Amino acid sequence: MAFSATHPIQHKRLIRKLLAFGKVGYYLDDTNFAKYEEEIVGEIKEWISEEHAAVNVGKYVFDCLSDVAYRLSQDTLSEICCLFIDKHFSRWYLDMFKFMSKRINLNEMSSESAGNLIAHIISILRDKKEGEQVKYRPSFLSVLREQSKTLTEDLDKQISECLPDFYNFSYKLETTENKIEDSPIFIEKLIKQIHQNNTTQGKSGKYFGHATRNIAAITSILQSSDFNYSVNLMDKLIFTVTETLLESKEDISIKLDAVLLLCCIVIKYPQDYSRNQELYKSVANRENEIYIASDSILFSNISSLALRIGLKLLFLLIGSDVHTDMIELLPLISKDTATAIKVTSFIADYLEINENLMLERTIDTILLHNTFEWLQMDSIPD
Repeated sequence: MAFSATHPIQHKRLIRKLLAFGKVGYYLDDTNFAKYEEEIVGEIKEWISEEHAAVNVGKYVFDCLSDVAYRLSQDTLSEICCLFIDKHFSRWYLDMFKFMSKRINLNEMSSESAGNLIAHIISILRDKKEGEQVKYRPSFLSVLREQSKTLTEDLDKQISECLPDFYNFSYKLETTENKIEDSPIFIEKLIKQIHQNNTTQGKSGKYFGHATRNIAAITSILQSSDFNYSVNLMDKLIFTVTETLLESKEDISIKLDAVLLLCCIVIKYPQDYSRNQELYKSVANRENEIYIASDSILFSNISSLALRIGLKLLFLLIGSDVHTDMIELLPLISKDTATAIKVTSFIADYLEINENLMLERTIDTILLHNTFEWLQMDSIPD
């Protein structure tokens, strides 16, 4: 920490302090932490108040605060967010929204700080230009609403007015208090959108991105509840995501989402899987077609190896022997950072479907061995 303060140029010195405090803050004893917290938080506030502040400092502030957030007062974190909004530092709003979704907790700050923060967020939503920034990363609004319905009443009304599409879909999906009644409605809407994407993606050579991961959203709903959904709804869901794999021109990430959802159904809803085994078999029988179609789509930086590995894990669940395939496939991604990140993320999500999920010993050993190999890669995701 002392070494980080030796740079002669003021704004570069602050950047070094932010980097250092973020990395070693949790290891400091209480006395030294309090000392550096006062110093660095003070310098952040001073930088914000400067008339001609060095703009490149801003991108380091929320990374630093996020890394040591659990040792900082929520009132302090709220105050810094409010100061950014007061100064209209909109170029860092996306970083701030991400920070809020992960590190801000309205219930752990004073009512005054919470009210002030909510008022500042409302001011962003009411500003036509700055409100556009929220559309790119609105999930923090759902997080805040979930934390306190009472404190966020005014914010809730403002979201409904300024972001009606988000409010009536993703936001309500995350914040509904009637999950038993509302979840099937949300799933039905998502299925319709997935089917529409399946039929229009790549049509006439035109490809488009997605604002939300609809299939992943359904997987999240299914994992977070143990409701007995109607036979008709589950059959329609399985048919539609199978269509995503077999017929659509969606990219590899979307198809991996489809694979994970099918895995989730096998593990958590075995009766629905049993009823739709023929659709699962059709995926296994047309495995090579899926790979060929995915290789022909060039707008993803993720190799089809990721999809191959995901499908092998699905086939493992439905009784196939994939031991040899996994031995061959997993080492192939070690030199492809984007694909390695996607595969490790998929495996983590796969294992989290059910905490009691047990892999075959041979598969478990293969995954563990390759995990040790991936840990030696130059680029490792957080």
